[in-house]
Amino acid sequence: WECRSVHQPMITTDTDYTGGRHDLQSSPEHPRQPPTPRPQPVPVFSLEELDTTILGGGDDDDERHSPDARHPETMTGSDPSSPAPSRSVSSHSLADDEQSASAVNSGTGLENDNEIPEIIEILQPGKSDKPPVLPPDVVKHYVGCNDELPPMSEKPFLAARADEIVRLESVIGFSGDGRGNLLWLSASGIVVYSVGPLVVIEDLSSGQQRHLVGHATDVSCMCLRHDNQVVASVSGAKGLENSQICLWNIETDRSTKVLTVHEHNIIAVEYSPDDAMLLTLGCYQDPLLIIWDTRSMSMLTSARLEHVAHSGAWDPFRAGEILTVGEGAAVCFWMLEKSSSEEEEDGADSSYSLKVHTTTLPDEANRTSTGKACHVTCCAYVDSQMVIVGTSTGILAAYNTHTNTCAAHWQAGTEEITYVLASSNQLVTASVSGSLKRWTISGLCELMSPSGPTGRESCDVGIEAELSVGSAVVSAVFNTDLNLGLVATQACYVWCVNWKDLSTSRLLCGHSDQVSSICSWPSSDPFLATSSHDGSLRLWLSDRKEQILKLGSEDGVACTCAAVGRTEELSAISDEQIYHDHVRDQLPSNNGNAQQGTSGPPPHEPGLLYNALVSSDAGTSNQEAKTVTTASIQDGAACLPLCVAGYADGSLRLFDLKHQHMRLKTKPHTASVTAVGISVDGAVLLSGDVDGQLIVSNAVTGMTVRRLTQHSGAPITDIHLAPAELVLLSSESPGRRSGDLLQGLWLAASVDSRISVWCSDWKRDRCDLVDWITFPTPSDHRFAKSWSLRRNDESVYRSLPPTLARFVKAGGGQIIFTGFSMEKAINIYSLCTRQIVRSIPLANWCSALTLSQNDRLCFAASTEGVIRYMDLESASFQDILTGCKNISSVCSLPAFPNAGREERLMVATSGSVQVWKFVTSRLPLK
Repeated sequence: WECRSVHQPMITTDTDYTGGRHDLQSSPEHPRQPPTPRPQPVPVFSLEELDTTILGGGDDDDERHSPDARHPETMTGSDPSSPAPSRSVSSHSLADDEQSASAVNSGTGLENDNEIPEIIEILQPGKSDKPPVLPPDVVKHYVGCNDELPPMSEKPFLAARADEIVRLESVIGFSGDGRGNLLWLSASGIVVYSVGPLVVIEDLSSGQQRHLVGHATDVSCMCLRHDNQVVASVSGAKGLENSQICLWNIETDRSTKVLTVHEHNIIAVEYSPDDAMLLTLGCYQDPLLIIWDTRSMSMLTSARLEHVAHSGAWDPFRAGEILTVGEGAAVCFWMLEKSSSEEEEDGADSSYSLKVHTTTLPDEANRTSTGKACHVTCCAYVDSQMVIVGTSTGILAAYNTHTNTCAAHWQAGTEEITYVLASSNQLVTASVSGSLKRWTISGLCELMSPSGPTGRESCDVGIEAELSVGSAVVSAVFNTDLNLGLVATQACYVWCVNWKDLSTSRLLCGHSDQVSSICSWPSSDPFLATSSHDGSLRLWLSDRKEQILKLGSEDGVACTCAAVGRTEELSAISDEQIYHDHVRDQLPSNNGNAQQGTSGPPPHEPGLLYNALVSSDAGTSNQEAKTVTTASIQDGAACLPLCVAGYADGSLRLFDLKHQHMRLKTKPHTASVTAVGISVDGAVLLSGDVDGQLIVSNAVTGMTVRRLTQHSGAPITDIHLAPAELVLLSSESPGRRSGDLLQGLWLAASVDSRISVWCSDWKRDRCDLVDWITFPTPSDHRFAKSWSLRRNDESVYRSLPPTLARFVKAGGGQIIFTGFSMEKAINIYSLCTRQIVRSIPLANWCSALTLSQNDRLCFAASTEGVIRYMDLESASFQDILTGCKNISSVCSLPAFPNAGREERLMVATSGSVQVWKFVTSRLPLK
């Protein structure tokens, strides 16, 4: 047994922990070793850059201050002839670092040679003293990207809760990048899961959501206290800040404590059976095991692991015992010990130490035919004497917790096992292929008794049932008898698994990659269309957070943009008739294009346009080549438009959402499509690519009608078509007289701060350039010189904010636009006077832009996760903190008075969609 204490380095002990366990001191395999001579380190910093008054100065301190000397187990560049570091000093605790650091800061010398101080390392930018640590090749280990929110250039203006105009109502999606980020309170029917940095608490019976906002990066894992009152969620490091462990009170939705000790990601967090302690386990970059006191929220003890751990668990039957499994087929049994009673009587603070006994899988179980390293990835306790572990090679092994030996093992499959859940005689396993297996393990208990069979492979186990959820399982939680549970996959799906019926039904879902665009249209039901870089185009019911339709690409090409047209039913209803202010009554109908006898939208109740969910996604892979329908839509009852989508391979696809099929596929571009649009009559498709090419295609034949090169060399960032009503232009327009009404206006914007306005009549084959808007850019910007030298280089524009523009119906023809210019601002441009009539300043560069239903409010989103909504009449504004990064698109879901639905704001982020509800019309002045 190795003792790893918070007050002393790891030592060997002859104290027998439990009867039958190994004594490392008496074992010939672990003899005592003399202290290892400290090798000569490789300098990684210059002594002139250090403060000699703090470090002591002098050549004698070079060896003492080397970071390699502090961590002999990670030493690089040492003398090959030097002896290997002793096992007794290969552990390193945080408390040792704190004591060493205090000795350096106090300016005192070292008491003995074994004390090594903590120092400040000063490295040259771009240089590192250690080779990069590669992540383990297992799915179970969390290796999140940890793209934190960029720092805000200006403090946001947040209104009081009573003065907020919009409020987060729901989030559509699930984070498939997390591990163990799904919790289930089976008694109350509440599910807790993460969507990026947000923690969502959803009531399955009512569908209502609550949101916990506070993490700066994506949540990696979570755990629930056994009294169901506190949730502990973990997120990765942000810049120079450590990882966050947030403790949330479920009743108040408030964060009670934030712990920051781990320098890198945390792969596991779990409460002890009595909720008195909390376990956190660091990732491969910092394999650190920390035990916390949940009452004082202080660190009890810590230990640095010799093997990178992939999972950890408390022993539910014996207090203070922990199991960690990881690389090298390591299975580590830990015991937490408290200080002696004599020390407590003297009034000293209680101290804790960790003892560990490390074992490995048997050679026959650790051996692989492919030569790939075997990792123990998961574990689960069956009873007081048995624990089951799973490996990356598909092996399941049963360990006796009294002797810490492997009693049996068997081949459960060929792929990595990501989760193991056990009860008294049942076992459920999940793998990276999405396979779920239910085992009967009643015969394994006989192997744990001394009178049982001695052969390691003589065990009575068998498969009772098997299901599939299509992709790698990253989270799983079941009830006590393992008959009903929830399973989350890497493809961002959450399935409800019922072993009695041998069925799986989809509970939650979301995009597995960045959502590129979001589209809405006036309808009695709140339909929503989204496109994503995962190659799919999906149709949603936003109020129920249900996926109605999924259209995937054959080869998995990213869907970079999407736009919707108008249906025949919509064309018979005027925009003025369906537009409804959330504080005023419905505007009177003044329909100039309505068909005779049509006075309004056809009356019908909301929610009758779809049938019950049909779980037809089960068993499908990520390489979906055809339409996948998850809910049927009644033919002729749904008001669904045509939808055009652009892809990274330069192709366009036109989908009929109503009849659930693809009408057209064409490839007019040679580069990735960045913006698309469809004409009001649905006759032509507009598209732009990263090369600045604008192409007009026939929506029936797919043939190219026109190719416009005015924006050549700069990526097209936006295409917008004017509303159906006609726009009044001045006499300065080419070929027009004062008072003329023009139809078919559309605009295109490119990243080089240019906007072109076009007037088209596709029936007469006319497309005229009406106006050209350019705005200056700062000459001292770091990209200014690159524009003139590398104008066609896409990498130059990738770091610039996009140029975005929208038509405004009010004001006799106006355009609102923003982009990279001298100032961060929203500009309102008049097509009649050809001048900017107003500018509203912004705090951050805009990444997405939209207008409210009545064109009064403007919503400008930024990469900092802030949305500023402004009143275009009074120029007052407020800010919204979304808590998510990479806002790529925003849109307004129109209100439908006949259906009793108010307006909503839709925000597309990394793999999810946020739905914001308008709660008031009064905008406080700023």
